[in-house]
Amino acid sequence: MSWRTNKLILLFRKLGRLMGVNKIISRLVLGDKYEESYDAFLQSFIADADIVWDIGGNVGYYSKIFSDAVGVYGKVFVFEPSPINFSTLKKNTHNIKNIYLNNFGLGSSEGIFSFEQGKDQLGATSKFCPNTESSMMVEIKSPQKIIASGDIDLPSIIKIDVEGFELEVLRGFNNALKNKKIKAIGVEIHFSELENMGNPNASMHIESLLVSSGFKLKWTDFSHLVAYR
Repeated sequence: MSWRTNKLILLFRKLGRLMGVNKIISRLVLGDKYEESYDAFLQSFIADADIVWDIGGNVGYYSKIFSDAVGVYGKVFVFEPSPINFSTLKKNTHNIKNIYLNNFGLGSSEGIFSFEQGKDQLGATSKFCPNTESSMMVEIKSPQKIIASGDIDLPSIIKIDVEGFELEVLRGFNNALKNKKIKAIGVEIHFSELENMGNPNASMHIESLLVSSGFKLKWTDFSHLVAYR
């Protein structure tokens, strides 16, 4: 796999987080607008009439960008488990006809899971977590089962931003990831959250899973990975 998921590099990342210097280094190397490279590269694969899955839709920022990119004949399916974020998402996209909202998350196991609402203004740091007094329960469904049922169209493009749950989401697609109709997958890798969840080597597993499914990989910055055919 790539040098970015080498165990020694992951150790350096961890030390950098503990020292509080990772963000400083990232800005020095990539500048303040580093995510623009990720956005541009992922969006370069989107064509008119494509089907986009926005997994971890939050309040709809990317959903609206994808909606414009796929045009009137395309579709954007948004998955957002947080009922608080989902309420704002509905308001932000209520008049956009090619956006379809789903108030549940995706993962490798189906059921009801514990979820914590993010403390930030947009709820962007909302995440799955151990059950606590402050957590809520949300629904998780399997991407592979959704595709097999025909209820939601197979995606051409997948965007994943799920605060440490990204490996579980990808595993939930199972063999569907090998379908060549899926042109590109953009993933934000939350290294610290993955480590907090007891899976510090998850980024290596993500790379391996994507490569074995027939994708090439490009890291556009320290935290964003695009898999493409």
